[in-house]
Amino acid sequence: MNNYLRPLTGVDFSTNSIHEQVFGGQIQKQKYTLSHHSQNVQMRGKIHTKHIRDLDHRISQLQENLSIVRLLTPGPPGGDEIKLQGQIQQLEKQMRDEELNYWKDAAEIKFDSLETALQYEAAKRRSGLFMGMEL
Repeated sequence: MNNYLRPLTGVDFSTNSIHEQVFGGQIQKQKYTLSHHSQNVQMRGKIHTKHIRDLDHRISQLQENLSIVRLLTPGPPGGDEIKLQGQIQQLEKQMRDEELNYWKDAAEIKFDSLETALQYEAAKRRSGLFMGMEL
């Protein structure tokens, strides 16, 4: 019962503006959501960059090791060389997977942002209809 008696947050009843009382909370929530989506895209981009950089570094190290093994063991590929080639292929696959996952995640977040932006603009237009009306 106490939950129902708590004062509403985000709604300012001190103003007599109908559009603020009716649409203010909705508009504010959508602004926060857009900001949140923007932060998510930035954070996902940072994670992506770090992950790709790490994979690239690991691939470079393995390629260096592979070159050394090839120099030291002439003739047909040995077990160490095949093992290193397999590890490089696995890391390259992880890199391709990360690129795809990043694209999927970014597309989903941007789609959600577009939906929220459209809802925000619609709420602002509806709010504008009540602009100037007072209680």
